[in-house]
Amino acid sequence: MVETIWEMAEEQAEHLFYDSEIEPLIQKILIQKGITSIDEMHEFLSPKPRKTYDPFLMKNMAEIVQEVIRAIEAQKNIWIYGDYDVDGISGTSLLYKVLKKIGFKVLVYIPTRDEGYGLHEEVIIKAANNGVKLIVTIDCGITALEEIYLASSYQIDTIITDHHEPLSELPKALAILNPKVKDSGYPFRDLAGVGVVFKLIQALHKHFSYQRDLGEEIEYLDLVALGTIADIVPLVGENRVFVKYGLEIMPKTKNVGMKALLKECGLEG
Repeated sequence: MVETIWEMAEEQAEHLFYDSEIEPLIQKILIQKGITSIDEMHEFLSPKPRKTYDPFLMKNMAEIVQEVIRAIEAQKNIWIYGDYDVDGISGTSLLYKVLKKIGFKVLVYIPTRDEGYGLHEEVIIKAANNGVKLIVTIDCGITALEEIYLASSYQIDTIITDHHEPLSELPKALAILNPKVKDSGYPFRDLAGVGVVFKLIQALHKHFSYQRDLGEEIEYLDLVALGTIADIVPLVGENRVFVKYGLEIMPKTKNVGMKALLKECGLEG
């Protein structure tokens, strides 16, 4: 006889009932949702979730920060290549704001839906003609093997920030930030694209915030929450923290675009 999910949840919950203040019925429901330890349950039920991770746990993060330092010393032009959905646009906006504050000359390209998802060869050629030496992708690029190779042929370095599933072969980029890459080192694999960008922002803050006024990290969470919700990633773990505190600061956001969205939705103030 095949066990139902509920029966399996009851079996898993039996040893927890005596170790927690959480009601047994609530435990069973949470186990069905894949939350199986007491610590995870308390975090999920908490009105003030705190579970976040050091951005430098993500593979290549330290190398990318060093590359940004070298790029600013060499006065490189940076081209941020985003995606056209809410996740991609919010991540692009987030990185643009911070790189401008650091002191970069930043160009932005977001393809239209008609152009289609991902890196495009003609845009890479356009970047080369504009003297771009570093492209940073947002919410795309993890499967762009040929396009990244083309960029390197024009002596353009590429940093990929993405959250989509990789292929068996990775692009030959300068560095890749993606929690789904094998041996990424990052404990939470379900970040949205904007969440990956926010981890990069946290890493950049550790180096640059004492040199320049980059603002508080939390002030960027309105954009992180917007992209995270819109991309329908699981609202657990770090995503839940981003959304919880991002929604709290949205009513007093300083972002002009966010203010316009709130007004259009009848949620101003």
